[in-house]
Amino acid sequence: LAPEVNPSTLACLAGMHDPGILDRYLGGIVLQDEDAMRLQRHRRGAVSLLVGLGEPAIDTLCLDLAHPRPEVRSLVARALAESNSPRARTCLGAAALHPQAEVRLAVAEALPTSLARGQIEAVPGWEMTSRLLGDPGPAVRSRAADVLYLFNSHVSLPAVGNLARGGGPDMLAGMVMATPNATVPVIAGQAARAAGALTNAQEAEL
Repeated sequence: LAPEVNPSTLACLAGMHDPGILDRYLGGIVLQDEDAMRLQRHRRGAVSLLVGLGEPAIDTLCLDLAHPRPEVRSLVARALAESNSPRARTCLGAAALHPQAEVRLAVAEALPTSLARGQIEAVPGWEMTSRLLGDPGPAVRSRAADVLYLFNSHVSLPAVGNLARGGGPDMLAGMVMATPNATVPVIAGQAARAAGALTNAQEAEL
């Protein structure tokens, strides 16, 4: 398959509703390009194809969340997040508990799309977010923190406090841009205190 497939070909492939094409397509897809606009167009077309394959492809896509290439995992998670299939929602929920951190990271990346589209409703969405915020993998926790801006501050602030106690100053500083405006002063103060505590600890070791 060519790195960029024209829209008519993608529409034809999607109309087949044949998950059998996924192995070859995802195995050969190129998701790197110096031209940012072309890359965005190609990625958008790829997501549209995966979504367009419909219900028959959900089980295969769910397995592909564990694909060895991170860019493919991200693509597949985004497609599942844009799917209208209830099974896609179930797949993402189960993948948030996957034993591989890389799979959980892909779910965390796609979670804002699921929430914004209403595919995952607020209550189960917050449960998923809370679970990912407590993930043992720092990259997963950091991505989950990016979702906090979608929730009211009265539920997100306690999560911020937990991250302040368990996360590093870099993560806390990044959360200033990722959480509701009402929480920004709180997070900024926590980040500063955490950075100061870390500096003091480092100096004590010298």
